[in-house]
Amino acid sequence: MTNKTNKSGRNAFVGKALLVTLICILGLATACSNDSTKKETVYKQVAVSFPTYSSGQTNISLAPTYSPDGNDWGEHFSASDITYTVTVTDSSNNLFKTYDSETGFIIPISDGYSATGIYTFTQTFKMSNTKIGVQVIKVEVVFSQFGMLKDSNGNNLPDQAKIPPVNITLSKEVVL
Repeated sequence: MTNKTNKSGRNAFVGKALLVTLICILGLATACSNDSTKKETVYKQVAVSFPTYSSGQTNISLAPTYSPDGNDWGEHFSASDITYTVTVTDSSNNLFKTYDSETGFIIPISDGYSATGIYTFTQTFKMSNTKIGVQVIKVEVVFSQFGMLKDSNGNNLPDQAKIPPVNITLSKEVVL
């Protein structure tokens, strides 16, 4: 009698397993799991730095240098994941310029800047069209040369030789 019960119990188990498999194949249940579609969000911290700044020049470079956490991008990220643009406006909104990877980030004073004034440089970082970082600095122009660096409120930055670095976090959903 024991053998009969084990055999019928095993048959019931196999029958249930086949039924669950069939339901999953037909997509009739949301609880079915497929290990190949499990996803996880991974993150990477990246420090962004800029070239040394020197006032009294006719060019300003806002070209970014990316330093991933641990100096290793890992298997899921690269610098090409980041889209960086610089938008420049003047205080009277007469000037509106955008610089990107196609135009370059070495900005000449001859690109429409007046002999004096304060210009707002908005540095925007995106990943997959999602904004992941923004920094606003202002630069005073005097005698047709880039002068003092200022924060977004117009206060002089304490280190005039350095455009402040930016820290950004990259995130991406990956299949495990």
